[in-house]
Amino acid sequence: MRKCLVIALLLFIPSLMAQPRHTGVMRAADLRDWCRDKSKSYLRKKKLEPYNWTSSWWLDADVFRVEGIWRTQAGDHGVRCHLKKGAGKRRAVMEMDKAQVK
Repeated sequence: MRKCLVIALLLFIPSLMAQPRHTGVMRAADLRDWCRDKSKSYLRKKKLEPYNWTSSWWLDADVFRVEGIWRTQAGDHGVRCHLKKGAGKRRAVMEMDKAQVK
């Protein structure tokens, strides 16, 4: 009986300790959220307070794309992000326009 318990523990402990496997971004909405958060952080570091985020997102072939706009006291800031489907967020690219004053 003890041997069975020891064997069972030895078989199951490694699976309990294993780290979850990173699967990558599989939805455009995940990239949208990442793009919103990173661009908001960037603008705050520039001493601007972003508000009123609007965006569009889609899958173009196997690349997720996001286009968004933040409003700040300095004007509107366009944001574009893209990432290959299934890639990790570390591979995402963000581009930001200078303020367009209206």
